[in-house]
Amino acid sequence: MTEEKKIITERRRHKRNQLETGIYALCRQGDYSELARIIDVNMDGIAFIPINKERFFTDPFEIDIILGEDTLSYNTISSGSFLEKIPVKPVQCDMMESSDSAITIRCGGEFGELSTHLISQLDCFTRNHSQEKE
Repeated sequence: MTEEKKIITERRRHKRNQLETGIYALCRQGDYSELARIIDVNMDGIAFIPINKERFFTDPFEIDIILGEDTLSYNTISSGSFLEKIPVKPVQCDMMESSDSAITIRCGGEFGELSTHLISQLDCFTRNHSQEKE
C-alpha cells in the first residue's frame, strides 16, 4: 500500500504575519463592542482571540487595531489606537481545548473594502509590528 501525500494549497494572497504581544482589536457591531487579542494579520484579513468567550460575531463588524500594554484591561488599551474603522466579514471561529482543559476561541475575518489610505496604513502597520510566518 502506498502512502498518499496531501498537498495543502495556501489560499491566501498574502502571507500571514504574527504580531508582537500587546496588540489588540476592539471589535464593534452596533452598540456591542468586544476586545480581542490579534494573533496574525495580512492585507486580506485578520485572526484573533476574543476575550469574551460567550458571543461570536456572525455579521460584518468593524475593528480598531490598538497598540497597548500586554494586559487585558480596556483602561490601559484605549489610549493607543493605531488604525480605526476597518471593516471585517467573519469567516470562521474555532474552539480549541488546551491540555489543561482551558478553551480558547480563534476567529478569523476577511477585510471588507479598504480605502487607499487604510491599505497604506495597514501595510505600514504589518511591516512595523509583525514577523512573517514561515
